[in-house]
Amino acid sequence: MHHAEDWFTIRVTSLIDPKGAPVDIMGFITSSLWLIVTLAVIIFVVVPAIIVWRLRYKVAGADEALVITGGKKEARVLPGGGAFIPWGCKSDFFPLGVMTVRSDDQETHTVQMIPVVVKWTAQLRADVETEGALEKAVRGFGGYDSNDISGSLKQTLDGEVRAVVATMTPEQVITDKVNFADQVTKGVAPRMEELGYKLVSLNIAEVSDKGQHYENLAAKDREAKREAAETLKAEAQKAIDIKVAETKRASTEAELARLMVGRDIALK
Repeated sequence: MHHAEDWFTIRVTSLIDPKGAPVDIMGFITSSLWLIVTLAVIIFVVVPAIIVWRLRYKVAGADEALVITGGKKEARVLPGGGAFIPWGCKSDFFPLGVMTVRSDDQETHTVQMIPVVVKWTAQLRADVETEGALEKAVRGFGGYDSNDISGSLKQTLDGEVRAVVATMTPEQVITDKVNFADQVTKGVAPRMEELGYKLVSLNIAEVSDKGQHYENLAAKDREAKREAAETLKAEAQKAIDIKVAETKRASTEAELARLMVGRDIALK
């Protein structure tokens, strides 16, 4: 009888197997439990782990550095890299791209205390080549956006431009812009190094003044050139007159000699 057989095995003829094949209920239950456990692990462990990983893994762009702070370790700075952010730490992105800063139309006094306006354009970027320089930049400007950083660096450049202009005459500032820019670059380099930045380029675009000093210089220069031109013209005319006079004198002397020869012949 069926009651005498292993009670874990029954025959299901109407619903499972029309041929009446025996079905292992314990095996079926065990398989089902393993499936449920596997699905539970996937749903409650694997999926949340993937989500957490996606949320905690940060990647910096090509012109950024990933900064990881918190915990017992010092801040990690990864230029253009990615990392998993451990619990208890936070991340931020630090700009590495070239920043362009321009001067204001503020007056700067020369060595003669004559105010001039120097318009310049500079390009700066974080120093990623020198060891430890990027960490300096992050310590000094971490949490700042590009506008705040460029504004701070602009003040540093402004100060150096003023310092150099204060050693030059107005004429030197406007006539030797290359030397002027070189002096500013050399002077500001140590300060930029302290901040973890590099001055990529500096261009002195224009030098002017609001008190017509350069206009007066230009007027004097034009007058000097006009006088020089008139002097050259007068000297040239004088040379021409002398040449004409010499030519006339030579012609007169030749004519006089010819007449003297004719007279001598007539007397003979």
